[in-house]
Amino acid sequence: MTSIIGGIIHLVLRGRRRAERRGTRHGWIQDATGLVGIWFIIAPWVLSFVNRPGEFWTSLVEGVS
Repeated sequence: MTSIIGGIIHLVLRGRRRAERRGTRHGWIQDATGLVGIWFIIAPWVLSFVNRPGEFWTSLVEGVS
């Protein structure tokens, strides 16, 4: 569930960042996107799903991207 919610947030923020790339930039969008990425990286340990390889690698790859 965390991956779905976080993924939606990540996609919305990244899409908004791309849409605003032509105009003025808002630093908060980049900060929020970075925080969501960090959450994806640490979530497997915080939520204890390190032992499930599919979810673990999906979370890490999404966090890095």
